[in-house]
Amino acid sequence: MITWRELLMKGKAYLSDNNVEDYEFDALQLILTFFDGDYSYFCLKSSEYVASEVEEVYFSMLKRRADKEPLQYILGSWDFYKSTFFVGEGVLIPRPETEELVDYVIKLIKKNNFRVVYDLCTGSGCIGLSIAKECPETTCYLIDYYDDALKYTKKNHECLKLTNVKILKHDVLSTDLFDGDNADIIVSNPPYIESDVISTLQSEVLKEPVSALDGGEDGLVFYRAIKNIWSEKLNRGGMVAFECGEEQSSLICDIFAPEYECCEKTDMYGVSRFIYGTKIQ
Repeated sequence: MITWRELLMKGKAYLSDNNVEDYEFDALQLILTFFDGDYSYFCLKSSEYVASEVEEVYFSMLKRRADKEPLQYILGSWDFYKSTFFVGEGVLIPRPETEELVDYVIKLIKKNNFRVVYDLCTGSGCIGLSIAKECPETTCYLIDYYDDALKYTKKNHECLKLTNVKILKHDVLSTDLFDGDNADIIVSNPPYIESDVISTLQSEVLKEPVSALDGGEDGLVFYRAIKNIWSEKLNRGGMVAFECGEEQSSLICDIFAPEYECCEKTDMYGVSRFIYGTKIQ
């Protein structure tokens, strides 16, 4: 038998040997699942012996990680903004830079007294649900087309118990718009990777759904759809707020001109990652 501390060391070594980049962090996060994520509790118990069946479960998770399954999928949930969201196969994993988009949109909503929000391509719902939680006077429409994604949207919604949320199954690329309130602001982190680039992505990213990654030949198909289709559902003076890929922001601003007055903002890494636009025509 080995102690918890020794088991963690074995886990780190195993992931390191299998070329997992963040092997120390990942091994720790996986072992903390046995302690409800409480690192202090793990430290308290670290010199105690581990049951053989627990060691087997731990190494089954390590093997999944060594096989390049994303850590977040193995854990089944991930922290984003001020909440924890269920994630798994079928949804994009929430990323820290997207929290910047959420934070700025919340400020825009409060500043402009916006009352209706669309979150297009909502996936796990982490964007729209985070906004709804912080802006209880708004109605937030969470819209996605894929059942695998909507399963997590609904599960996260049920967990957060928000009453100002409406979840809709709808194809963002469809010209048939749903019959509902017009939006004051449309927010989206849509698929934006060029189709022929998908196969070159990291192994972990390729475990995420292609439907959440593939933005068409030039990566911009969803932005065009929002401009050409969804503008009809946006009130004049309303706003759009997007996340995008590197070197796409100016192209997206061009798509929305001249009907929208747009600006670009960088993320925490200095990458031009966000576009904010006001509908002026």
